[in-house]
Amino acid sequence: KIRCYEQPSSCNRFMFLLLTAPTWRLEEEAEARHVPLRLKDADGLHVPYDRKRRQQFDTTRKYRRLFSALERQRLIFSMLENPEWRGGAELDLDGLVDDGVLVSYLPLHTDERQRLIADWTKIRIYPWSNRRALPDLGLLQQPIHEVQDYFGESIAFYFAWLEHYSNALLFMMWGGIIVQGVAGQYASARAVYAILLAVWGTLLAESWKRRRAGLAHLWGAAAGVSTAESPRPEFIHAYKRLSAELRSRSMAVLGKFYNFRMKKGFYDGTGRFVKEELVDEVLVVSRRARIATQLAGFLILLLVFLVMIIGFLSIMTFRMLMTLAKEYEEHQWAGSYVGAFLNTVWISVMNIAYRKL
Repeated sequence: KIRCYEQPSSCNRFMFLLLTAPTWRLEEEAEARHVPLRLKDADGLHVPYDRKRRQQFDTTRKYRRLFSALERQRLIFSMLENPEWRGGAELDLDGLVDDGVLVSYLPLHTDERQRLIADWTKIRIYPWSNRRALPDLGLLQQPIHEVQDYFGESIAFYFAWLEHYSNALLFMMWGGIIVQGVAGQYASARAVYAILLAVWGTLLAESWKRRRAGLAHLWGAAAGVSTAESPRPEFIHAYKRLSAELRSRSMAVLGKFYNFRMKKGFYDGTGRFVKEELVDEVLVVSRRARIATQLAGFLILLLVFLVMIIGFLSIMTFRMLMTLAKEYEEHQWAGSYVGAFLNTVWISVMNIAYRKL
């Protein structure tokens, strides 16, 4: 069902596994997962995919393909990671990377990317297109819907916000020019500009809410982009290794104290764990373990912050003493250069320490 092609790297140290799936298998997976797709001429209405209604789904923004590049990649990932009883291969890709079986896994770009870039940078003239011919480097007239079809909702929302904000700045620019030109010589001009800025900020926030809701409806993401995060794979696999080490050293008491375990179920909107046998396992951590972990993390960050402040103040004191020293009266630049060098070294050292922690 999934085709796999092997291709060695140029250095012969790695083997690339290129995976693809035929359209009929993608349709089968989309129907099984009830993947919502956009209907033709339905004002953004999305319905679960049904092979019997294949001709009713919109393909105009997907270069006449039934599934966009993003949808194809999501379906293939679903086939690889879903359990066997759901027709998947039941592969834990993050676990395979953590165990060293895989170096990495990633979706490859397709020819749709080149079409998107060409469409993004093309200057079009109204009324033959809804994009105006302005030299704005693509900030004010972006193909947001095509970006969503290729990169996904999160990245598309970012560029939509960038476009919305850039357009709003144009109005603020003209407002500032008018205020400066009409009342620039009066002291009240600053007060007028401050009031204008406050009104503009409010209108910007409210108009973005409306714009975001409209895009979410058109993209079939009525609730917007979810901010909920699942446990990091590195954390889960580090816990599994720690559990095996604890068992091998007969330190089960410590493992019982932290109470880390994998259970079938899910977390509801309030953060409460609900048992459910028909879903995949998730990491369940006791309240005591969460508080202990958060407290330890807070203390470590506080220690790093104090060390950073002490180092910064020490460098500032050193620069001040070099500036005031009589030996360096004729070479006061030495304090600035040496201080800048020490600042660079200190920041680099603290960045390395922070990444290690």
